[in-house]
Amino acid sequence: INAIEHQLAGNRNMREDVLDKLVTSIGLDRNLFTPVDSIHGKFASMPKETSEELMQFLGYLLGDGIVNGRSVRFKDADESLLAQYNKLCHKLFGISGRVVKIPEANAHLLEINSKAVCDWLRLNFRELTLRKSQKGIPPIVGRTSAREVNGFLRGLYDAEGCVNIKSGQVSLRMMSGRTVRTAQMLLLR
Repeated sequence: INAIEHQLAGNRNMREDVLDKLVTSIGLDRNLFTPVDSIHGKFASMPKETSEELMQFLGYLLGDGIVNGRSVRFKDADESLLAQYNKLCHKLFGISGRVVKIPEANAHLLEINSKAVCDWLRLNFRELTLRKSQKGIPPIVGRTSAREVNGFLRGLYDAEGCVNIKSGQVSLRMMSGRTVRTAQMLLLR
């Protein structure tokens, strides 16, 4: 009962799935409660279809990201790039992460804490959630529009691409030769 009183007073948060069960079991009006983005309750919304922005996020996830049990993490030396992907995450999922300096490295970490987003990524883009050595480009990327493929490649090159100014060449450097060859085929498409 105290938890309900705190919720109604607006001074406590709880996960949406817990709230839905509680509301259903005791017959409360769900509209009495307002979703908030907090450490205690992340109300993420999942994209219903692919888009250029989603594909860019996924490309960056392939290159510099990892999906854990309850969080998606990106590590990069460029703090402003992580801030850009944090904004993209908010646009796609309705939640934001946090960007912090990693003290022992010349890098920053973007951490997005949402089990729902992690589960959705594992369900829809399993190839991106595997260990680094097993990750690959999901087959759906090749079946998307040219703009969406461009978005995916933009994200991948944000993570693993480099430019040689003297020679005027752009290159992709990754350990997985299979992923690089697939990216090359996407560029030729």
